[in-house]
Amino acid sequence: MKKSEARRQAILDAATGVFHAAGFDRASMSDICNRVGFSKATVYGYFKSKEELLLAIATEAAETEFAAAQVAMGSLAQPAADLAAALDGFGRRYLAFTCSPEALAMRRLILAEAGRLGLGNQCYDLGPARITAALAALL
Repeated sequence: MKKSEARRQAILDAATGVFHAAGFDRASMSDICNRVGFSKATVYGYFKSKEELLLAIATEAAETEFAAAQVAMGSLAQPAADLAAALDGFGRRYLAFTCSPEALAMRRLILAEAGRLGLGNQCYDLGPARITAALAALL
């Protein structure tokens, strides 16, 4: 990972922690800078606002959820003698991811801010809508 990508990810991780702890409205860019240990100029060089950070975090979360669903769908790509058992396996693997403490915390954050900047629609389009389409294509 390049240094710039590592810094970007560190900022996203810090912002995620601050948003989870304080909530989006109470969080400040100063809080995020303090948590990550970067100057405001550095953080603002990557993200122009708290809203931009939230969108990046939500996009990353949706991509992670889609990737987890694709892994869970792996067994469905092969012809299955027992489709019900294959679907049950997919459901269990996918639920294990979506019910993890990290995924639930992210879902709460996104749902709390879903009306902001079209976040709810964007996350639906990048996550559940893509997962449903991929699953339908396999079946």
